[in-house]
Amino acid sequence: MSTPFFIRGLPRRFGPLALVLCLATFLALPAAHADDHGETVRTLKQTFFAGDVETLELDLTFGDIVVEGSLRRSVRVEVVVTCNDELTESECRRYADRLALRARTKRDRLDLGLRGTPRARIQGLRAEMRIQMPRRLGLEIDQRAGSATVRDVAGDIEIDGGSLDVEVSRTQSKTSMVAIDLAVGDGVLHTADGAKQDLSGFPRSLRWRGDGESKIEIDLAGGQVTVRLT
Repeated sequence: MSTPFFIRGLPRRFGPLALVLCLATFLALPAAHADDHGETVRTLKQTFFAGDVETLELDLTFGDIVVEGSLRRSVRVEVVVTCNDELTESECRRYADRLALRARTKRDRLDLGLRGTPRARIQGLRAEMRIQMPRRLGLEIDQRAGSATVRDVAGDIEIDGGSLDVEVSRTQSKTSMVAIDLAVGDGVLHTADGAKQDLSGFPRSLRWRGDGESKIEIDLAGGQVTVRLT
């Protein structure tokens, strides 16, 4: 499993983009509207043809990631930036205007993230990254804080980070192994037969083996983890 970001010494280096951009980047600043997390102040969208990509990497300093596997042959990205009343409108716009999607490839890997994120978490500012990706691809997530939800991804899933709420669900027949490690926090594995397995020990850990071909590995400093195999 990859080394967690907080002990990684050097940044990854990627070559030029090898993917064909299917849709031009669309950066919109719509009229602000309210949702459960505040007002939406910016939306960033981009779509890539997956081509020979085997693994998708996602990097997000803070916020929420929602990933869904599908039968599509492209990777569709949407980032929704919201602010609540802990920030003034001008402060919110200033932070939101700095954000931009980043995409790099190296051989069979596509790395997606955000440029211009604050070095420290800003109270009142939230970014949600929503991804639709080919189900066959592997997925790697590096995330400092927030939440990560992954559904119907058949390839290897690796999630490293700080304090996160994580939920992963997929077919049990596709899964060879589940490994969860938390420095602090709690987690649970639900299997297709209705059984439930909790993390144990300190640091908190869980291991499960199946007959599939793809693994699920989650290594966090803290948080809450739920894995559902159906």
